[in-house]
Amino acid sequence: HTAETFNREIMVDLIGQHHDRSRASEIAKLGARYLCVHRSTDLGPDRNVTHHDLGVFKHVSGDMKIAVAGGIDIYALQHMQKPLPDIAIVGSFITASSNRREAAMHIRNHLNA
Repeated sequence: HTAETFNREIMVDLIGQHHDRSRASEIAKLGARYLCVHRSTDLGPDRNVTHHDLGVFKHVSGDMKIAVAGGIDIYALQHMQKPLPDIAIVGSFITASSNRREAAMHIRNHLNA
């Protein structure tokens, strides 16, 4: 693996892809360390993509870490079932906040709870 040669890791982002849970096990076999379950908020609502049931991805992905992206805010995280993602990629919840530090800390505290 080239990533290992350079002491790096690979994340596969499933944006624009059907989030078939069998894909997680395929991706793990390719050597990816992270799997990102990503809803494209720019392309409108995607009814096939949900962040609510990450446990299924965690179960089939083996040792891969699970990331989430797309429409992530404190409310989305509060409604996710356990286990929570290993990584939350948060955009406008922080950048559009009047207190960006407080918004980021709120996310971090929820993930570490």
